Amino acid sequence: MERVVARENMQKAYARVVRNKGGPGIDKMTVSALKAYLQANWPAIKEQLVTGTYRPKPVKRVAIPKPGGGVRVALINIYVFSVCGGYRRTRSRGSIATCP
Repeated sequence: MERVVARENMQKAYARVVRNKGGPGIDKMTVSALKAYLQANWPAIKEQLVTGTYRPKPVKRVAIPKPGGGVRVALINIYVFSVCGGYRRTRSRGSIATCP
């Protein structure tokens, strides 16, 4: 987990989230507000990640119409999870060294 929360790894994950320019999640935080939020809250978030007590918020579900009819449901994570909590997805694949 220490490798996951390492500064260089978190900077790469943050840059990836900013580059993707997604919409706000259930917490309504914009990508432009993310940096200030992380700067103010990073010590507590890091501690929760290291101790295993971090719990991400639910995802936002958005229905996207398909060209041929029907809908596809997109799941939108909150930005903090995209930067800090994505390790859960990679952990199941056997590697926890990278974020989403």
